[in-house]
Amino acid sequence: MSAIIISLIDVGLIMINMDKSSLKLSLYDAHKLTGLSILMLVLFRLVWRLINTVPNLDFVAHWEKLSARPSAWGSKLETGIS
Repeated sequence: MSAIIISLIDVGLIMINMDKSSLKLSLYDAHKLTGLSILMLVLFRLVWRLINTVPNLDFVAHWEKLSARPSAWGSKLETGIS
């Protein structure tokens, strides 16, 4: 998702310097549609996270809990998922 957001920023910056043409209008429409779609996905994810709680991990060893968070963040950064 973060890669799509970064590409939306790039497309927006490119469109600033373009002359008014059919290509610019097509890019504008695609940029707007993609941006609104990402916004809806982000809002859905936030609502989902607020409604669903984190599972109880009492049965997991302490060292596994400590290593889980950096491991999860590393995989998110690697794949570009925010």
